[in-house]
Amino acid sequence: MESRKAAIVDALLAKADVLLDAHLAISTQEVPDIYRSGFRLSQISKDEELVGELLKNQSVGDFQVVEEEAIKTSNEIQKDGTSELENKGCVEGIEFPVKPEGGVTNLTSRPRSVVKVTLQDIDDSYYELLKWVEPTDSKVLIISSKQAVAHAHYGRALKFLRKAAEDKVYLNNPNIDRAITELVDQLGWVHISSLLRNHMILKYHGQFRLF
Repeated sequence: MESRKAAIVDALLAKADVLLDAHLAISTQEVPDIYRSGFRLSQISKDEELVGELLKNQSVGDFQVVEEEAIKTSNEIQKDGTSELENKGCVEGIEFPVKPEGGVTNLTSRPRSVVKVTLQDIDDSYYELLKWVEPTDSKVLIISSKQAVAHAHYGRALKFLRKAAEDKVYLNNPNIDRAITELVDQLGWVHISSLLRNHMILKYHGQFRLF
């Protein structure tokens, strides 16, 4: 039962997060930059750490094999710069766009559709999530702050982020500190935001360059 509930909560979290990011990206209100570009936490999972270790432990011979395969592939390309499969119009089932006589591909002429997510959409997904967890739960704190920013409730968003900054899961997270600084700046507390920015330089000095 608990595993089923956890799966439902994770699905609702992912849904709410995607809808909130899509809405904040197109919102006409004054949204802090970190929320506008998609607020993500810079946490490294165990899988990513394992991949990093595997990459570090790769031998030189592995790269030599890759290099030999690349040279072999390049030698098989025809003299005109295109391979035989490309001339036929496909490589492993991927069709290449054919340039018309004007020189413009068909892909550039296709209009891109923009997904419009309304406040009602994000509220529905957010309150559906709250049927299973509390808004102050550590999993929901960032989602709650995004929902507050979408309604221009910057003080409420700051409250959620301050609680997240004190949680051991998000301890010393630069993105949370940056979001707090931008929210304080949005509220007009210029002196406090300047103090927080200077504190971030000292706290995360390895991520800042003087020049």
